[in-house]
Amino acid sequence: MNMNSSSTIHECLISSQEALSAEGIISARIDSLIILELSTKMDRAKILANPDQKLSKVELRKLKKILAVRLKNYPIAYIKGEEEFYGRNFIVDKSVLIPRPETEEIIQQIVELKLENHPVIADIGTGSGCIGITLKLEIPDAKVDMYDISNKALKIAKKNAKKNQAMVGIYKSDLLKQLKSNYDLIVANLPYVPKEVVTGKEVAFEPESAVFADNDGMAFLEDFWTQIEHIANRPKLIVTESLDFQHHHNESLAKKSGYRLSKTSNLTQIFIVQA
Repeated sequence: MNMNSSSTIHECLISSQEALSAEGIISARIDSLIILELSTKMDRAKILANPDQKLSKVELRKLKKILAVRLKNYPIAYIKGEEEFYGRNFIVDKSVLIPRPETEEIIQQIVELKLENHPVIADIGTGSGCIGITLKLEIPDAKVDMYDISNKALKIAKKNAKKNQAMVGIYKSDLLKQLKSNYDLIVANLPYVPKEVVTGKEVAFEPESAVFADNDGMAFLEDFWTQIEHIANRPKLIVTESLDFQHHHNESLAKKSGYRLSKTSNLTQIFIVQA
């Protein structure tokens, strides 16, 4: 890395980008800008408008430190301490899964359902809380409760609820075992990646229990559907996320538990209770 005490913003940007690209990080350009933002505490517009400005020794030291961490494939979201989801920023750390763009499909599909007034929604395995909080903000008259078995995840979810000014319930539960209410709709974005699948280097830094599952990735969904059978007042609608090749198995589990598939959209499946 060709950076020294006389390096300019442009030189640091180019040097960082080259180093990240050499490591095979495809987001090298945007990551380099983020690292400069964090190092200089300047916004992106000011950084791009002042390419010849020199970094101070303190800024340069900080840049090199952050860059060294990113070069180990540590996720940029964890370095920033936040990630965008559905147009809002959510606090993240290594105790929660980083929100994925593909999961925004869950929000879109639920919004398009046009639920009846004051729907009661449960978000199971909430993690950072991005799904439950976003649903509350996109459907303001909904009552939303969010559940997770991880105390660390629940702390992050509470911070995100406060950050995004969302009035939601946040509770500890092993899937459906400690539900606080009856629900019209349950969202279950549970871990579904098979343990034998080789994932990217960055995923290794995310909590394994929030990513992987036994039984070809279906263990948590199998437990979920089994527990659904024992709920006295079952929800009318259930929304899940899983991989394409898991959809048939998931549909079979739902059917056994008294639900029929209503719609599949990318990774998202919507099920409706059978009369």
